[in-house]
Amino acid sequence: MGDIDLDFDEIHFGNDNDSLTDTYDGMTLFADGGDDRLAIEGTGNAIYGGSGNDSLTANGNSNYVDGGTGSDTIWAYGSNNSLYGGSGNYSDTLISAGNNTTLNGGAGDDTLIGGEGNETFLFYMGDGNDTITDADGSGVLELRTHSGHDFAIADIEIAATLSDGAMLLSFSADGSDMGSVTIDLSEGSMLQTLRLGADGTELDMQSIIDNMGDGSVTLTGSGEFFGLEINASGDGQTLTGNAGDDEITVTGDQATVRGEDGNDTINVTGNSANINGDAGDDTIIFTGDTAQVRGGSGNDAVSANGNHNLLAGGYGDDTIISTGDNNDLHGGSGNDNITMTGYGQDTWAGSGNDTITANGDRSFVAAGTGDDEVNVTGDQTTVRGEDGNDTINVTGNNADINGGSDDDTITLTGDTAEVRGGSGNDNITATGNHSLLAGGYGDDTIISTGDYNDLHGGDGNDIITMSGYGQDTWAGGGNDTITVNGDRSFVAAGTGDDEVYVTGDQAAVHGQDGNDTVSVTGNDAFINGGADNDAITLSGENAVVWGGSGSDSITINGNHNLVDGESGNDTMSVTGGTNNSLSGGEGNDTFTVLGSNNSAYGGDGDDTFSTYSYGNNNETGSQNTIDGGAGNDTMFIEGVGHLVEGGSGDDFMRQLSNVSDSSSNHFIGGDGADSLISNGEGQISEGGAGNDIIVAVGSGSELSGGDGDDLLVAGGLGAVTFANADTMLNSGLHDMLNPEEGSTLEGGAGNDILMGSFGNDTLDGGEGADTFVYHIGEGQDMIIGDGQDTLVINGGIMGDLSGLNVVTDLSDFNSEVDLVAFMRKTEDGSTAILEMHSQDDVSGNINFVGSINFDLADGEMIETLKIGGLEVDMAAMLEAASTVGNDYAANWGETLQEAHEMLEGFQAGGERLDETSVLDQMETILDEALEGGGGVELFYQEGVQGVATDTIETVLGEDNTDDFA
Repeated sequence: MGDIDLDFDEIHFGNDNDSLTDTYDGMTLFADGGDDRLAIEGTGNAIYGGSGNDSLTANGNSNYVDGGTGSDTIWAYGSNNSLYGGSGNYSDTLISAGNNTTLNGGAGDDTLIGGEGNETFLFYMGDGNDTITDADGSGVLELRTHSGHDFAIADIEIAATLSDGAMLLSFSADGSDMGSVTIDLSEGSMLQTLRLGADGTELDMQSIIDNMGDGSVTLTGSGEFFGLEINASGDGQTLTGNAGDDEITVTGDQATVRGEDGNDTINVTGNSANINGDAGDDTIIFTGDTAQVRGGSGNDAVSANGNHNLLAGGYGDDTIISTGDNNDLHGGSGNDNITMTGYGQDTWAGSGNDTITANGDRSFVAAGTGDDEVNVTGDQTTVRGEDGNDTINVTGNNADINGGSDDDTITLTGDTAEVRGGSGNDNITATGNHSLLAGGYGDDTIISTGDYNDLHGGDGNDIITMSGYGQDTWAGGGNDTITVNGDRSFVAAGTGDDEVYVTGDQAAVHGQDGNDTVSVTGNDAFINGGADNDAITLSGENAVVWGGSGSDSITINGNHNLVDGESGNDTMSVTGGTNNSLSGGEGNDTFTVLGSNNSAYGGDGDDTFSTYSYGNNNETGSQNTIDGGAGNDTMFIEGVGHLVEGGSGDDFMRQLSNVSDSSSNHFIGGDGADSLISNGEGQISEGGAGNDIIVAVGSGSELSGGDGDDLLVAGGLGAVTFANADTMLNSGLHDMLNPEEGSTLEGGAGNDILMGSFGNDTLDGGEGADTFVYHIGEGQDMIIGDGQDTLVINGGIMGDLSGLNVVTDLSDFNSEVDLVAFMRKTEDGSTAILEMHSQDDVSGNINFVGSINFDLADGEMIETLKIGGLEVDMAAMLEAASTVGNDYAANWGETLQEAHEMLEGFQAGGERLDETSVLDQMETILDEALEGGGGVELFYQEGVQGVATDTIETVLGEDNTDDFA
C-alpha cells in the first residue's frame, strides 16, 4: 500500500503486515498484529505497533512511538520525539536521527542508537540488557524503576566495567540482578551523563570512564545519592567519586583520587599517590611511599602502610593509622584517633580531644588543642601536649615531653628524658634514670623513681616525690612538699613555705626563702634552711646543718653532726646521740642538749640552754659541753659530766639534779656578772671575770669566783634570794640541805662573798677584800683569807643572833652568855680554830655548835669577825689563842666518857679548860678520877646549879704544874 492522505484521528490496521505513512498531525496509528511498517509525519502523532516485528518511523516533532510486543525497529526524525520498544522480552532497536529524542527499549535486550541530537536513553530496572550507541556523546542515560518496585532508584548499585571499547553498566538492587546497559565507546560515541531518576543525581559518564582506567566502577545508591565503585590499575590514574558513597580501588603509582561527597572507601596501592576523601565519612587505605592522603571533612578513617607519607584527617573525628617510617600525620579538627608504628613518625593532632599512639623510635607528637591522650613506645620521642588537659604516657629512652598549657598528666618509663609539664596543675610520674622533670607553672605533682634525675617544680605549690639514688630537685616558687627516698639526693626548696622530707644518706637540702620544714633521716647530710623561720629535723650521723637567717628550729638525733643556726632566734635540740656540735650564731637562741659528748655554742645573743627534756621519758644528757658565747645566757643543766661555759655577758646557770645525785658538772661563768647554781655532788663552779653569784648544793663541790666581786654559797638556794639583780643573804638558811661531804669555794680576785654549807667546806677568798659567811651548825669549814677579809657568822640553827649575848673570850663566859666563840691554834701553828658553843638558857646545857679552821700557812689571818652584833679583830684573837693538840675534841657530850675523852686530848703546857661547861654533864660520875693532862688548869665557876664541888672525890695530876681550885 502506498502513501495515503487521510483526514481522521485513528487508524487500526488489523493483523496483516501493513504499511502506512501518515502526514497529518495529531493522528494515532494502531498496527495491531503482523509485521507492520508504519510512518508518521507531522506533530503530535502516536504509533502503537502491537504484536509482531514492526518497523516504525516518526518524522516530525513531539511524536510518540510504542513498538508493542515483538522485536521492533523504531526510527525518529525531528525533535522531541519519544520512542518505546514495548513490552515483552524482545530485542528492539530504537534509532534517533533527530534532536532531543527519548529512547526507551522496554523489556528485553534492546539496542538504542542516538544521533547528533541530545538524546535521553531510558532504562527501567529489570528491563533486560540494552546496548546504547550515541553518535556525538551528548546523550543522557536515565535510570528509572517501575511503579511496582519496592526500592528507590537511589538504592540501585551500578557496576561499570570496560571491555573491547565498550562500558558495561550492571544494575542490582538488594542483591537481585536488575539488568545492564552496554555503552559503545567507539570514537565520538559516548554518553555524557548518567541520571539517577527523572529528577535525580547526574553523574559525569566521562569521569566514570576516567576512574575505571583498566578496571571497573561501581555506583552504589544510598538515600538520595549514588556512589561509585571504581576498580582501576595502572600508573597515573586520576579517579573522582561523586556525591554518593564511592568505592575506589587503584593499583599503580602516581594515582590521583578524589572521593567527592559521600562516605567513600578508597584503597590505593602504589607510590606517590594524591588522595582526598573530600566530604563525608571516608575510609582510605593506602599502601606505598611518598603519598599525600587527606580525609577531608567528615569522620574519616585513614590507614597507610609505607614510608615518607603525609596523612591528614581534616575536619571531623578521624582515625589515622600509619605503619612505616618518616610519615607525617595531621589529625586536623575533631576528636581524632591516631596510631603510628615505625621510625620517625611525626604527628600534628590539631584541635579536639585526640588519642595518639606512637610505636617506634624518633616519633614526634604535637597533640594540639583539646584534652588529648598520647601513648608513645619508643626511644628519642618528642611529645608536645600543647593546649588542653592532656594525658601523656611514654615508654622509652631519650624522650622530650612538654605538656603545654592546662592540667596535664604525664607518665614516663625510660631513661635520659626531658619532661616539662608547662603551665597548669600537672601530674608527672617518671620511672627511669638521668631524666629532667619540670612541672613549670601551676600546682604540680612530680613522682620520680630512678637514679640521677633532676626535678624542677617551677612556680606553684608543688608536690614532689623522689625515690632513687642521686635525685636532684629545684622546687621553685610556691609552698612545695618534697619527699625523697634515696641516697645522694639534692633539694633546693626555692621560695615559699616548703616541706622537705628526705630518707637516705648524703642528702643536700637547701630550704632557701620561706618558712621551711625540713626532715632528713640518714647520714652525711648537708642542710641549709636559708632565709626565714625554718624547722629542721635530722636523724643520722656526720651531717652539717645551717639554719640560715631567721628564727629556726633544729632538732638532731644522731652522732657526729655539726649544726649552725646562723642569724635569728633559733631553737636547737639534740634528742640523742653523741659528738654533735651546735652553734647558735647571732640571735637569742634556745638549746636542748640530750645525749652525751655533745657541744653547744650560743654565739651572740641571749641564749637559753637545757640538758633535759621533761615528758614520758624525762630524758637528760651527760658529758656535754655548753658555751653560751656572747650575751646574757641562761643554762638549765641536768645530768652528769657537763662542761658549761657562760662566755661573755651576765649568764645564769642552774643545775637541776637532786642533791644526792652525782653530777660532776663543771660550770664556768666567764666574763660578766654570772649566777651559777648547782645541785648534786662533785660540782665544779668557776665564776670567771665579773661579779658572780655561785651557789652549790651537794657534797664535794668546788666553787671558784675568779675575778670580780663574787658571792659563793655552798648549801642551797635558800641561802640567796635574787630580786631586781640585787643579792641579799638569808641569815636563816632554814631550807639548806645537808650534803655529806664539804665543798671547795675559791673567790679569786675581787671582793668576794663565800658561803659554805653543812659539810666541811674549804673557802679560799683569793685576792681582794672578801667576806666569808658561816652559818652556825654548818660544819667545820676551812677558810683561807688575808688581812682584808671579813668573817660573818650568822645564827644558822640558832636563828637570829642580834638579840643574843655573844662573847669571844672564855673569861667572859657566864650563865648569861648565849654563845661563846673562842680561838685556838693547832700545836704546829698552821691552823687556827674558831670554836663556837651555845648555852641553853633553861637547862644551862652547853652545846658545841660549830667550828671554823683558818689556814695560817702563809702567815695571814682575816681581818675582822662579825658575830651577833660584835665586830672583833681576828688578829688579836689569834694572838691570844692557846695552842692545843691536833686531836683536840670540842664535843662537850652527854657522858663522862665523852668528857673524859675531851680532857684526855689536852696536853701539858698551860692549856686551860673551862670546867663549868661540863659540870652539868657530870652528876653521875662520882668517885671517878678526872685525869688532867700536863699543864691543865681546871676551873670551877660558882653559881652553876645542880653540881657541887664535893661530887669530885679525886683529882689526879700528872707531871708538870696542875692547878686545881
